[in-house]
Amino acid sequence: MNNKDEFKNLIREELKKSVYEAVCVINTSKKEFLTDILTMIRALPGVTIVNLARASEDVSKQKEAAYLKIKFIPLIVSLEQYVKTLVNKVREIRGVYSFHVQQVTTHAQKQAELDKKRERKKRLKDKGLERMI
Repeated sequence: MNNKDEFKNLIREELKKSVYEAVCVINTSKKEFLTDILTMIRALPGVTIVNLARASEDVSKQKEAAYLKIKFIPLIVSLEQYVKTLVNKVREIRGVYSFHVQQVTTHAQKQAELDKKRERKKRLKDKGLERMI
């Protein structure tokens, strides 16, 4: 492996440690397209990916609620300060009634959880218990 590859691997490892995923709830006006609001969230500094965790639900005639997964890299500030700033910036977007962060995990933690689930599924399948999955 040459120096360039070693440098790339080092950067990847550091990024894995600093990428976070937040599970959030957002309440929005039905007058605004949810996809437009998600696009505006994606434009915020440090935000890398914004996805719906599940389909949005109608709360009333004017309001809908959605669960989001937002991946981000805190820029310059602490994680706590970044999350506070993110919440405030999202709440400023036209059509957003409320926005709450329920949970924040590192990308590495999330990957470890997925790996455990895959390993458990594989063990059950190997034992012939795949119907329990």
